[in-house]
Amino acid sequence: MLKEIVLSLPPHLRDTFLLSRVAGLTYEQIAERHGLAVKTIEERITKALAHCAAKLRD
Repeated sequence: MLKEIVLSLPPHLRDTFLLSRVAGLTYEQIAERHGLAVKTIEERITKALAHCAAKLRD
């Protein structure tokens, strides 16, 4: 079920989530890899976690 939820994330959120939670990269590393601000990565993780939590409640 969790795999389906993660796969249902929009691609940019899914990529960020997987790099953080599966690959173990820091927000700084992810930001550098994608040329984004750390704040953007923080926001993406927040949105990804909210999406997953909402889907688990459904």
